[in-house]
Amino acid sequence: MAIQVIKEEMVNKCSSECESYVGIGPLGGSSGTKWMFKAKSNVEQIIIHHGDVVDSLIFICENGQSSDKFGSNGGNKAEVYFQYPHEYLTGISGTIGTYHGDETVKSLAFHTNVTTYGPFGRGRGGTFTLPVEDGVIVGFHGRSGPFLNAIGLYIRPKSPVSPSKLIAQPELSLGATEDFFPRNPGPFGGSYGRDWDDGVFSGITKVVVNVNDEVNVIQSVEFEYVSAKHEGGYILSPEHGGSHPVKQIIINIDHPDEFLMGIAGYYDFVEWNGANEAIRSIKFMTSKGVYGPYGKEIGTCFASPAASGKIVGFYGRAAAYLTAIGVHMEYI
Repeated sequence: MAIQVIKEEMVNKCSSECESYVGIGPLGGSSGTKWMFKAKSNVEQIIIHHGDVVDSLIFICENGQSSDKFGSNGGNKAEVYFQYPHEYLTGISGTIGTYHGDETVKSLAFHTNVTTYGPFGRGRGGTFTLPVEDGVIVGFHGRSGPFLNAIGLYIRPKSPVSPSKLIAQPELSLGATEDFFPRNPGPFGGSYGRDWDDGVFSGITKVVVNVNDEVNVIQSVEFEYVSAKHEGGYILSPEHGGSHPVKQIIINIDHPDEFLMGIAGYYDFVEWNGANEAIRSIKFMTSKGVYGPYGKEIGTCFASPAASGKIVGFYGRAAAYLTAIGVHMEYI
């Protein structure tokens, strides 16, 4: 399969509620609480609190819809107004770095077809750019606590359009390091369950996905890694999730000629021990093709960022089911 087709598959096309949206990112750190805002009309105003870093964001639409405040009130207050229909967002850019021990968005700028607003925030760090082609920005998502830790976009395609043109590819600026690319994207999914982390290895040769079709959930996953420290040069991870009888899928990766590039899928609430979120569907993108989706594509969609790199390990959370999953990346 051509690399172009693989990149198209790496774009997260959502179904049901998310059917017309493509989720990009978020870029930044893993601290803070997840948030999302999907606009029901044009975003006409953004309120930014900023100082050494971006402290918070509020989005306001022309129909009066307003987001929560994502972050805190620190720093200075700035307001950006867009003049629709003649002006519209075309992308965001900024810097990401460590502040008070956490990865945060240290500066942020908003780009339109008319001008650029910002950057807001004074912090230095690795730079990122999320431009959008052949699509319309219709929302934002990320993580925040006292500060804005991460930010991503929701995009609606202009129909018809090739999905590859919608990829908001993170771009490295001259002189910047690779640190702004999320080394550990995720974990995507719920907060319930035990944390697990397989660590980092030189390669991955096998993925085992156990699907529970009765509940429409990913029961568990296992991975076979390349490791010179272990007998035979390979090690099989523990089973991350429950052991209920399931349908098992085995994906053999043709290492070293083939490597994993990204994951995508859906997570949603499942009724067990109350209502807890779990991974409902997952697919794996490699340098040669796409495996999946496995499970049922319902709930909230997710995808690891489309960047030039390979997956060298997995981590997440698990209980009776696989509740969250993330990846360790090595950038090429």
